[in-house]
Amino acid sequence: MAAVNAPSPESLPLFPASWYLFGATHELRSGPKSRDLLGQRLTAYRTASGPWAILDARCVHLGADLGEGCVVGDDLQCAFHNWKYAPDGRCTLVPALAQPPDFARLRSYPTMERHGYLFFFNGPVPLFPLPFFEGADPGEFVAARPLRFVADCPWHLVNANSFDVQHFRAGHGRELLGEPAIECPHPFARRIRVTFGVQGDSIFDRLLKWFVGRQVEVSMTNWGGSIVVVTGQFRRTLSTLITFMEPLAENHCVQNVLVFARRSVLGPPLNSLRLRLRRTFTRGFMAEEFDTLAGIRYNPSGLLECDRPMIDFYRWLSELPHGWTAASHDLEI
Repeated sequence: MAAVNAPSPESLPLFPASWYLFGATHELRSGPKSRDLLGQRLTAYRTASGPWAILDARCVHLGADLGEGCVVGDDLQCAFHNWKYAPDGRCTLVPALAQPPDFARLRSYPTMERHGYLFFFNGPVPLFPLPFFEGADPGEFVAARPLRFVADCPWHLVNANSFDVQHFRAGHGRELLGEPAIECPHPFARRIRVTFGVQGDSIFDRLLKWFVGRQVEVSMTNWGGSIVVVTGQFRRTLSTLITFMEPLAENHCVQNVLVFARRSVLGPPLNSLRLRLRRTFTRGFMAEEFDTLAGIRYNPSGLLECDRPMIDFYRWLSELPHGWTAASHDLEI
């Protein structure tokens, strides 16, 4: 019998009110840069006083891309008619007028720089801090360059995998040891803890069993719908990564994966080696995962009572605030 209370696809956020990865900060050293993200075009730049700013990229005058402009002090100047915008989106100068018109204002997105990457919140005020590993100091970790996986499925199905217990039992050479434990450590976070036995026979699993152990305790915490903070405690090591979802069209998305390692007192060479190894193992495991996601679609009428952890995840997701879209100016709560 189909399970009741599985939310409809229409109730799920198109672009959740959450944090997203804009890109590496070194790519912005030469000036502002625009990207198509969350169904709209955004421009990021660094102000002369230091902080980062991200604005809607289209000048309110004639829609020129502000990523083609330049930074003047703390303001961003449009290359077409030299209109200037402050980091909060206010137009500060229209050369042909004594005072900018009231409508001359862009949306401004809260930003956060960490580990050489720029993140932004899809809404006027962050509803929660940029997540990291529980109880850990970000300064004690180094990050590899992101892995990028493209999926032919809705974004939420990728992150629902964390709560798809039947999927755990079916694939990836992992034996589910005991029942998962699920909790909500924060109003905008949902966590699942599970223990796996590594049973696979791929080259990556053989190396895992040999070097770090045959069992792993995994914690996956979804923040705001779009972010998953993952730790995997093996007998000999702790695996740490964070995924940042990038919804594209209705049935397409990109998963950006940042792999982390604790900063070594022996310096950058060892840090780099550890990150490369972890990144290689993560790519091998997750590439297989994304192959299985191709073409799947959310079908609430097909879910069963044995899918209860995933159904409850979708109910939680449907109650989260919706972030900004190209046409919206307020969060949909």
